[in-house]
Amino acid sequence: MNSSIKKYVIPMFIIVFIAVFGLSSTLSISKNSDITDAQLNLEEWQSSDFLLLNGEWEYFPNALKSDISGTGEFVTIPHLWEPSAEYSNQPYGYATYKMQLSGLDPDLSYALHISDLGMAYNLYVNDRLIMHNGVVSRDEDQFVPEWKSKVGVFYPDELGNSTIIVEISNFTYYKAGFWNPIQLGNTESMTSEHHERLLVESILFGWFAAIGLFFILLNALSKHEKKSLHLGVFSLLIGLRILVTGHKIILDLAPAIPWEIIVRADYMFGMFLFPVFGFLMFRMGYIKPLYWTRYVSYTLGVLAILSTVVLPIFYYQSFFQCWTYLISAISIYFVYMFAKSIYEKVEGVLFMFFIVIMLGTIAISEFFFGIDQLYLYYSIFIFVSYIAVMVADDFLTIKKKQLSLETRIIIDPLTNVYNRLYLNQLISHGYAKINPDFITYLLFVDINGFKDTNDQFGHVVGDEILITVASRLQNFIGKHGAVIRYGGDEFIVIIEVEKDQDIHDTIKDLHQLIEDRIHVFNQDYLMTAAIGYSLYDGDITLDDAIRVSDTHMYENKFEQVSHTVKYHD
Repeated sequence: MNSSIKKYVIPMFIIVFIAVFGLSSTLSISKNSDITDAQLNLEEWQSSDFLLLNGEWEYFPNALKSDISGTGEFVTIPHLWEPSAEYSNQPYGYATYKMQLSGLDPDLSYALHISDLGMAYNLYVNDRLIMHNGVVSRDEDQFVPEWKSKVGVFYPDELGNSTIIVEISNFTYYKAGFWNPIQLGNTESMTSEHHERLLVESILFGWFAAIGLFFILLNALSKHEKKSLHLGVFSLLIGLRILVTGHKIILDLAPAIPWEIIVRADYMFGMFLFPVFGFLMFRMGYIKPLYWTRYVSYTLGVLAILSTVVLPIFYYQSFFQCWTYLISAISIYFVYMFAKSIYEKVEGVLFMFFIVIMLGTIAISEFFFGIDQLYLYYSIFIFVSYIAVMVADDFLTIKKKQLSLETRIIIDPLTNVYNRLYLNQLISHGYAKINPDFITYLLFVDINGFKDTNDQFGHVVGDEILITVASRLQNFIGKHGAVIRYGGDEFIVIIEVEKDQDIHDTIKDLHQLIEDRIHVFNQDYLMTAAIGYSLYDGDITLDDAIRVSDTHMYENKFEQVSHTVKYHD
């Protein structure tokens, strides 16, 4: 395994562990029931198990609860309505379903869970309305659709029997009927599972939204890092889709949002994911884009937005079928390009290919076979988290290289203190004071007689003297300023001192430090320095401080009565 891939093994293991643990602790396994002739005896049923009420129900088309009598026709749940000529060949209308439970404990409460059941429904148990979505009506004008997961609690009668009646109406959506079985369980387990799932969806939304916003912000700070932008948009789209699917958390946050907006957003976010995914794979280098692939991706993105905004919802089924055919054709190209990258041994592509295949398989299963959406979201969690680790690692690596390069640019290679370029940056942007309670001074230090020493003993000795002097200056100021090599043997020292500290004492200490013996190649050298200073605080600019300290330094150098000369008499 390539060493650059090995560093992702532990993060990937942690990501997969979190996903598997979260999925296993959230998903409940429901058993299928065997409803025959709209009757189900539950004497042998363990109420701790979840049961899907699929099988034969009584069906009363074009009738609501108040209209039904006798026995309806038996249909198998899940059940979809056929298009009606009365409604322009759309599956519109209203109907009622009915079945009987027996063998329940009269002293226990039970719960029914409906995740997705038509556009508007009323659910009655023993003639008592226990939950509903929207407004069920015979009239299209009075019909109000709603699409939210709900749990309803009921008690059996004294004989342990419960009659379930479900009214459904639809005048807006391209799909209608009793397409998802109702889930039955005891109240405690069902409500607990419902709340746990709501919590998990909220956590997943928060995770994807945070990842999305983080990497979009990262792109704003470093615009050349385009893969962070596409990862951010992809993750944010997943987070937004979680809001409008499953428990539809968005309706808890904003209950007044119309049903139509929820449906359009669901399709838009889902369809827009594919072109963004394509761009992400291009940016990651796993798929080499051809000249036409970018235009196709842009076209798909525009289609995803326009179709879901402009088209009436009853056209969605036809358009979505065309969309899936188009995506399937493009997916063949993706698989081919992945295979080509694997053949060319592109770093990390094989592992990414397996993740994408897993993601695609689960996405197809969710879209076409109706498996639980949490499988899809947890697989996307693995994908996004893995990509996030890689992109963040790449970003940090690039930033470290940039920082190292920037540091090398402003550091004098000989003395390892700041250079003239750094000084120019300070002149342009100003010096950021480290301790606001201290006073800042600028010292101009010139080594006396350095040229003669350099000419007499050679550049190697001269370099060692400069290195030693620079090191002593740096150690002297520590973290309270900066040392800058201004020229050959000239240094600028920016130093912050306490308000009650005399700067002349500081300069005297510097003189003594520089004049200490410098040992180079078994030979001691005694050097002196001329030092000028200027206050560098308040309204005084750096240019002015350099000018003043430079003037004072030359006065100090040539006045024989200066501290420098006196010290060596």
